[in-house]
Amino acid sequence: MIRNIIKHSGIYILPDITGKLVGFLLLPLITHYINPVEYGTLEILSITFSIIGMVYTMGINSAVFRSTIYKDNTDKSELISTSFFFLIFTSILFLSPIALFSKGLSGLLLGETQFYYLVVLIAVDSFFLNLTTIPLARLRIEGESKKYSTFSVCKIFLNIGLKIYLIVGLELGLLGLVLSNLIPNIIFGLISIYLIKDLLKLKFCFFELKDMLIFGVPLIGVNLSGIVLNMGDRYVLKY
Repeated sequence: MIRNIIKHSGIYILPDITGKLVGFLLLPLITHYINPVEYGTLEILSITFSIIGMVYTMGINSAVFRSTIYKDNTDKSELISTSFFFLIFTSILFLSPIALFSKGLSGLLLGETQFYYLVVLIAVDSFFLNLTTIPLARLRIEGESKKYSTFSVCKIFLNIGLKIYLIVGLELGLLGLVLSNLIPNIIFGLISIYLIKDLLKLKFCFFELKDMLIFGVPLIGVNLSGIVLNMGDRYVLKY
């Protein structure tokens, strides 16, 4: 049992290690083509969307694990469908106004409205990234560590290839960096739906949703505090 847990844990952390290592190795290349001001601009926007994402996903990812593992007689199809459609609804609800008022948000966060297009692109990026949340949760719940790792590592390498092509080859700079994240998230966000196609039905259970939110919403504060402690200084350094 312990040996099996260690084996799966090692496979699950492989994409994280790979992503961080590759990000570190690519940093000199990226900073050569993108100046610190532009990189800081993207960092502020990315952190802001991470915070917004934690709010509107409401801890559903963790709640799905809890409902599947600790509750008896759970209708897995109903659970997956409810959580998936809820995330689509909240993503559209929160991200649409952000895209519509992108100039105002750009001015508020960055002091300039010229970066409004980045706000729109990152909003779209966040939407497709959220599509992978429930499918990847299912893989972890069912112990499909190899599929999970393969999915994540392929996405990382596509991201790397696009970074080199868009930033170095086409010299798109900051726009290239954003697109190198957006394109893989669109592709793998759509692919991820295939991972739950057998469970995804046109049904929605408000009782199941309420139970997941009771568990998930309190986690928002914990996750936000971690971001504030680790990345809050980016907003301070801006001034």
